[in-house]
Amino acid sequence: MSEKRVIEEIDAQTVHQWMRSGEAVVVDVRSSTMRETRSIAGTVGMPLNRLDFDALEIREGQSVVFQCEVGMASMRAARLAAAHGLEAPIYNLKGGIQEWNRRGLPVQGISDAHLSLRRPVWVAAGLVAVAGLLLGIFVSPWFGLVGAIGAIGILLAAMSGRFGA
Repeated sequence: MSEKRVIEEIDAQTVHQWMRSGEAVVVDVRSSTMRETRSIAGTVGMPLNRLDFDALEIREGQSVVFQCEVGMASMRAARLAAAHGLEAPIYNLKGGIQEWNRRGLPVQGISDAHLSLRRPVWVAAGLVAVAGLLLGIFVSPWFGLVGAIGAIGILLAAMSGRFGA
């Protein structure tokens, strides 16, 4: 019977120091869309649903820290890594990137200015859909196509994860 490894949680400041000194490889298990929006520079992107522990490049003496948005998915990934037999010390970033951000540690990604451009895009597409619906009801059913085009635009943006990007 094998002994179950205990996964320790580690604070953001320590992970930041380890990354700067090369003592740790940090694996971000969030989706690529979430990583594009905000991520910790120097992390390895490996979404939870596509974990490949054998692909990790871990040097002798390095620890592996798993990171997600709040620390839950990364804890799951850390446990899977231990069950897989990863020999390096395994940690979970306590509080995920949200805690990292609260501590004022550096992140990269889409700027807040870019994110603020998304709302007008959503509003415009929604207005096109509503205008088409109202014109279709009160003027001519053919105007319903305008609403359908707006609705399709919203749907495609939502499916691609690139609202206004």
